[in-house]
Amino acid sequence: MNRLLRTFLLLALTAYAAPPAARAQAAPVGEIARIAEQPRKPVPTTLRAVLWRAPGQPVRTSEALIESDRIELKDDVWIDLHLRRGDLDARVVLAPLERRGVYRIEAGTVTGVGGLRLAVERGAMLVELLRGELEALAADVSMIIHGTTVLIQADSTGAYCFLKEGHISFPSYEINLTGERQMWRLEPGQRPQLISLGAQEASAWQAAVRETHLAVRPVPLWKKPAFLIGAAVVVGAGAYLLWPDGGGARGTVTIPIPR
Repeated sequence: MNRLLRTFLLLALTAYAAPPAARAQAAPVGEIARIAEQPRKPVPTTLRAVLWRAPGQPVRTSEALIESDRIELKDDVWIDLHLRRGDLDARVVLAPLERRGVYRIEAGTVTGVGGLRLAVERGAMLVELLRGELEALAADVSMIIHGTTVLIQADSTGAYCFLKEGHISFPSYEINLTGERQMWRLEPGQRPQLISLGAQEASAWQAAVRETHLAVRPVPLWKKPAFLIGAAVVVGAGAYLLWPDGGGARGTVTIPIPR
């Protein structure tokens, strides 16, 4: 048997021949919904985004996500996760910082919080909570995202956690706050520090949330300004054809342009 065939069979057995008991325990917790190699440029798959099921065992990014999965990103790769377990329903965007991102899906450590934890070792992570609660870990600091939108950026020195709006808590430090545009500095073994943001800084972080969201979830066509302007022209032309003499009801139609 030649070496190439032996290698192929070994990979096939490693990826797909897990014992029935192991497969039964690996309950899906979500999936990778979208991948973009550059902001707003979706691709079906890429070698720059690797999903590890175990050390030395990569699996296809089309596979359902399970506990213990590890995600590594390189260069300008953005991925959109959809996490679901019990009452939990969350959309999560992952993006590298300085061309690298590392994340882990783990069993939760806080009783009554969905049983799932998403850890960021390095990179950016935008969480948009649709339902339930999600435990997150950054800089070895555990937090509970109760709602609604949180952006976390982490590297080897620590992490920043920006609460765009909603409710977040740090159970180990008895911190539980609801609000908007709040910034926390997280460092291993240290109490989270609330940072006061000026208007420009808060706006910059809000812009980062928006751009992270749009990187893998482009604005639908019907929401784009060009589409709305075009629709207005079509509606106006139709109105002229229906009432060329200016008859019918008169008034002003305002078309909002999303920013």
